[in-house]
Amino acid sequence: MFGWDHPGEAIGPEPPATFPEARAEWHAAFAVMARVEGVDVRHLTDGQLLARRRAYEAETSWAPMHVAEELRATRRQEQHSKVEATRHTYEAAAAARRGQQDRASLHEHAASSWTVLGHRATEVRELLAEAHDTRCQWEVLTEPTRRVARAADIELKRRGVLGPDDVLRSAEPEGFKYPERDKTADVWVQPHLDGTAELPREEPLTPAGRERQALEVLGLSFGHDQPELPLQVTEVADYNRQRQAQIDELRSMRLPAEEPDEIDLGEAWSVIAERRRDAVIQPPKPPIPAADAIIGSVKLKV
Repeated sequence: MFGWDHPGEAIGPEPPATFPEARAEWHAAFAVMARVEGVDVRHLTDGQLLARRRAYEAETSWAPMHVAEELRATRRQEQHSKVEATRHTYEAAAAARRGQQDRASLHEHAASSWTVLGHRATEVRELLAEAHDTRCQWEVLTEPTRRVARAADIELKRRGVLGPDDVLRSAEPEGFKYPERDKTADVWVQPHLDGTAELPREEPLTPAGRERQALEVLGLSFGHDQPELPLQVTEVADYNRQRQAQIDELRSMRLPAEEPDEIDLGEAWSVIAERRRDAVIQPPKPPIPAADAIIGSVKLKV
């Protein structure tokens, strides 16, 4: 409304008293920004805010790897493999009935290949589902600390302790590594009249292209001949299992009582990391058939 469009800071510095309208709107916006999902840190000192902000890096340093995108691609490929295997099986049977043995053998070979691919996708999906479950538990356990760190970051930038370029950085480990796109291809560029030339911009990958890359990394593309799983899949699964052991250890910790003879105060981590399951589409319930007496009364009325 007042011309502030800095990409790194939402509302900028407080306007002077000579602009009462801008100042009033700024205070209204600040009252909303100072609270991040119910967290108000305006009463804390700069040192306390910096300590809470540094907790973000500490929490993300032991984060499990994010595998949601790869898990989604694996589930889609698993379902697609079942469909293709069934289709080629019926195609082979139909070709055999028509006496086309060569065509039938080709469909049988394709059905066998899709079946093997489906079994491999099932194995990968089980590993990634376990890894994704660990990631969801970590997000639930560390969500309060990360939320306070984001609120502290906003407050420190408002006070001027941190600049707009001081981004709240995450220390999460990198997940699956994808091969870099080929940039060595020759590109024909039309020079401008002033002697300059503008190189074409690299188009981002589409969701379909990203999914194809994920299937290649996971070893689930059609025609993949190696029976063993790719090294990245096993490494990610082992890494997240180690993080799961840490989460289980944290969840087993209990708060000791002030006196040694008293009962402990309960679990130290009260947040229960329940497994987040996908929504299940329930089929519609069958209609209840009308009784014979009701059907007979309707006929009489008609």
